[in-house]
Amino acid sequence: MAKQMTVPILIIALGGSVLFSSPAGLVAAQEVIKVERVRNLGSGFRLENQMRPSKSSFEAVGHFVFLYYKKIELSQTDIVSVAPSGKQALFQDGPTGDIVLFVVANQNKRTLLPFSGSLVQGFRWTRDETEVNVTFQDNSVRSVKTR
Repeated sequence: MAKQMTVPILIIALGGSVLFSSPAGLVAAQEVIKVERVRNLGSGFRLENQMRPSKSSFEAVGHFVFLYYKKIELSQTDIVSVAPSGKQALFQDGPTGDIVLFVVANQNKRTLLPFSGSLVQGFRWTRDETEVNVTFQDNSVRSVKTR
């Protein structure tokens, strides 16, 4: 009779991303990025769900969401708001937690708020897009100027 072996599988959920690992997965990992889903946000902005090799020593691949403007990768995040005009976007940077503004005209990113310890719940732009109220999950609200 063949001996049965139990193989552990590790699943970790982190802010909308699911990371998984198994001994078989570690062997089968490839150094490629696979786009699993694309969500068009308008004005050249999009979110891409991607499967990427993990840099961790215990997991082969991870599933992550990235924000792009055309061909420019802006951040690993799914917390974003594109201004109604489409001329700028505000997002919470995944790796740092900072609130970052991307301006289309000069294609520059600028940190407007350092990480507050809480994730963003929503963004509300003023009519002239010079200010955004950022609501956090801890119920705090911060106003940031975009110019």
